Parts: sequence; C-alpha cells; structure tokens
Amino acid sequence: MNIGILRIGFAIFWFAIAIVLIFRTTLAPDQFARISGQNLELAAILALALGFWNGVRWYLGRVRVVPQKPIPSRNLPDRKEEYIPELDFTRPTETADRLADPREAASGQEPATPESEDTRAP
Repeated sequence: MNIGILRIGFAIFWFAIAIVLIFRTTLAPDQFARISGQNLELAAILALALGFWNGVRWYLGRVRVVPQKPIPSRNLPDRKEEYIPELDFTRPTETADRLADPREAASGQEPATPESEDTRAP
C-alpha cells in the first residue's frame, strides 16, 4: 500500500473524530450527556493535532516533479567519413587467401593452386 494514501487516510480519520467530538452536543446530545465535557474536549484537541500531523506528513512526503527545460539539440556539421582500407574488416583480405601455407609465405613463392597441378590419371 502506498504510504501517502495511508497518511491522508489517517488525517481524514482523525479530523472526522475531532469533528464528532467538537459537535457532540449538536449531533447526539443524549449519548454524550453522561460523559464529562473536559475529557472529550481534550480528546478533540488531540484528534485535531493528530489529523494535522498526518496531513503535514502526507504533504511533505509527496513526490514533486519539477518541470525541466528540454535540452537543446546541438547542430553539428555533417561529418565526412574517411575510408581507410586497412581498417575495413568486412572484406576478406587478399593476403589471407595467398598465405594459406606459412612455409610458402616465408620462401616468397606463390602457393600451388589445384588448376596448375596435373590431376590426370596415367
């Protein structure tokens, strides 16, 4: 349960008790005739104090949303992207295809391709 609802509920409850105790002779004079007036007046003052206390706690506990100014957008100049082939990792490299065998790369010879070898049966 939300604590704010609980606090405002208690404030309303205590104010209702205070109103009933303050206007007891007007609301029901026969029921309150047997009870002494001084004790009920103190109870009404206590109920008003508790209602006021819970009302203040509810008011101070509310979440306040402060409107903020929108952040102005910055107008940056258009960037021209520079193409650097050494940093383009989306294309397969030519050297990876040529350097399949590290021993051939060290000797500086071209690797043998299947088309250049004679694969005919004798």
